[in-house]
Amino acid sequence: MNMSTNANIQIRILVADDDADMRDFLVQALSEEGYSTLCAKDGNEALELLKAGNFDIVLTDLKMPGATGMDVLRSAQANSLHQPTILMTAFGTIDSAVESMKRGAYSYITKPFDLDDLLHLLRELAEQIVPQIEIENTTLRDGDESSFPIIYRSQAFKSLMAKVHTVSDSTASVLLMSETGTGKELIAKEIHRCSKRSHGAFVPVSVNMISDSLLESELFGHRKGSFTGADRDKPGLVEHADGGTLFLDEIGEMNPTVQAKLLRFLQDHSFRRVGDTQERRVDVRVITATNRDLRDMVTKGEFREDLFYRLAVITLVIPPLRDRRADIPALAYHFLRKYNRNYNATGFRPEIIDMLTDYAWPGNVRQLEGAIEHAVILRKSGLIHKRDLPEWFLRATDGNIGDSRKLETVEREHILQLLQECDGNRSRTARILGINRRTLTRKLQSYGIQDENGLDEHESD
Repeated sequence: MNMSTNANIQIRILVADDDADMRDFLVQALSEEGYSTLCAKDGNEALELLKAGNFDIVLTDLKMPGATGMDVLRSAQANSLHQPTILMTAFGTIDSAVESMKRGAYSYITKPFDLDDLLHLLRELAEQIVPQIEIENTTLRDGDESSFPIIYRSQAFKSLMAKVHTVSDSTASVLLMSETGTGKELIAKEIHRCSKRSHGAFVPVSVNMISDSLLESELFGHRKGSFTGADRDKPGLVEHADGGTLFLDEIGEMNPTVQAKLLRFLQDHSFRRVGDTQERRVDVRVITATNRDLRDMVTKGEFREDLFYRLAVITLVIPPLRDRRADIPALAYHFLRKYNRNYNATGFRPEIIDMLTDYAWPGNVRQLEGAIEHAVILRKSGLIHKRDLPEWFLRATDGNIGDSRKLETVEREHILQLLQECDGNRSRTARILGINRRTLTRKLQSYGIQDENGLDEHESD
């Protein structure tokens, strides 16, 4: 099946090779597959075309006069979100293959290569790129800069995305389970975007950010005079999501009263506003997410068993970043581009990509994003160096913290280091970690830390 086009989107490929016969061969083969191609006769011309044009994929020879394929790879990744790079060479060695992959190349093929193998790689890339372009087109049209594509290269995430696209057209409730910072809302948005409800609203709700006393009113609305401060009738978020998708993040933090109301709503999609007797109905798909073990909460009586089974008709587990390390270089370059609008950082020194890939990232993608933002601001221009990375990251990596230690230990030491750097300010620490204060407090309690002003005596060693 031709995967180069979808919904009138044509994949654009930059072909860079100093061999004229190879360029002609590739242009003909790729054009027959429906790709749009532009050629560069050497590395220098490829770099100029990258500056002037907008390509989705770069296919480049490794050894060329002037700039090398590695130079083209660095430029492609620093300048655009949609330029995964495939390197070709007749001088294939294990060392150069490993080096190119460390630098963030999507793949590496040795000449002479089987055309079918190359076309398979390109179709695989097209499956990722087309949805990303669609999202960017929607972003430009709607002016919503908060939307951006899901970046992935790893098999673990490819498997997840295949399931996401399979379940999108279903009307069943979906429960997303993962650690903090893995991108649960992005996955929920992707399910909505690929569904027949994509024309409707996507309404995200952070359950843990709304007080228990207000949560029911926020979700289901209220009638004027139903409680102090209710000076007018107000529709709830479920009504705003009518015809679309309601995303409830941190569902494990929902109090028992609202759990019961939500269960009733899921049974027949009917509800009453607080203080009202009128029964209302909406057509809403519910997606929920949690970083807690809901099954364990059910066993402990902290979460309704009947609600759990209603929410978990389809359960998707988002892999932590340490289990999808192949995604780290692509994510790092994505965040470099995102935060580089006011600066001129051109990329990473090779050892930086190694360090980023080797680290365990207990805070997952959100933590990686924070580290890259920090580095871009400090570097401002040129290649990012080790000294530009956050102090907590340098201490962790210099101490060989990562694969050699348990995740719980890495997370614990990272949180305690940040808490100390923030002079015990839990709100600030939670913001840096990308979690809410309640979650941070629960983690600190599990470490035996109860004092709001700092560490217990046995934690200060």
